[in-house]
Amino acid sequence: MKESSLVLQTQDRLAPLLSLSRPGRARVNLGGGADQTAGRIPLYYRRGNRTSLWKTLRIENLRPAPPGETVVQVIAEYPGGREVRIILRCGGRQESHTFRLPSRFPLPGSAGPAQGPRVSRLLRVLPPVLLLLAAGGFLLFRFPQERPNRSSPAAALLPPLAAPAESSPAVGEAPPSGNPSPIPGGAAPEADSETPKIPGETPEEAPPGLGALPGVPEAPAPGALSVIYFLPEDAALIPATAARLKDLAAALEALPGEGGVLELTGHCALYGTEESRVELSRRRAENAAAFLKNQGLNWTFRISAEGGRRPVTLDPDRQELNRRVEIRRRP
Repeated sequence: MKESSLVLQTQDRLAPLLSLSRPGRARVNLGGGADQTAGRIPLYYRRGNRTSLWKTLRIENLRPAPPGETVVQVIAEYPGGREVRIILRCGGRQESHTFRLPSRFPLPGSAGPAQGPRVSRLLRVLPPVLLLLAAGGFLLFRFPQERPNRSSPAAALLPPLAAPAESSPAVGEAPPSGNPSPIPGGAAPEADSETPKIPGETPEEAPPGLGALPGVPEAPAPGALSVIYFLPEDAALIPATAARLKDLAAALEALPGEGGVLELTGHCALYGTEESRVELSRRRAENAAAFLKNQGLNWTFRISAEGGRRPVTLDPDRQELNRRVEIRRRP
């Protein structure tokens, strides 16, 4: 059985960090070097003799240090499954991150990335499909379609056959009633059904499969009047978010009474430091409150910033659900 593990990039070699064969905890001290001083710590996944880059951890404002002196302490915890917790300590600071191993990285005891479930689903679906195909072939063979005889008296009750697509009406002749005019070349215009996609982010690069704004599904927010979403590292309102806030302001203005209290709580994705996450989530909530005030909403606004303390998801591929502001009505 090939063993899976995590390794770190040190100055000129790969150093083992943590085995994924069983739950455990490991620690590695990194000394001064070009990559560590620049705040970059490459993290690799290794299975057997194959090594693949997984993530690049970043730490800001590292002090220069000579080779051999400990600059960063990396602690890895593996409770089992596909989640790995990485703790970075340097200069009295500590950062904690929880990552999920992608399915393309097989773990001990697995045949490969999602290979077992995929084969199992195929075996469950294949028999009904074959049965439907066999039934359809039997029906076509047993009851062949009959074409109407146009020479019979009953043919007068049938609508005329449609003209071939490539034929066109004679000069001066109007097209048949109820049918659209022919389009030169015979091609119908296609509707532009694509909506612009706004990628998400990870600490190193934008992975495929992240949801798009503003069409991300609303995450569960008990008691919230509305949940609005934001672009990565940005507190500005996008047009779709502004339209949603306009509708909310109009609905609240139509309520009877003298207004009330609205609580706007900002949230962030699980990247960076907690201090920066709190500041960004506060600006998001303040911008949403300012927009509602400009709509003439004469309510009292309470602003709170949660940063990354109340995430909807820990999945690094779905962090767009955490870049949000929840709006609630309070007594």
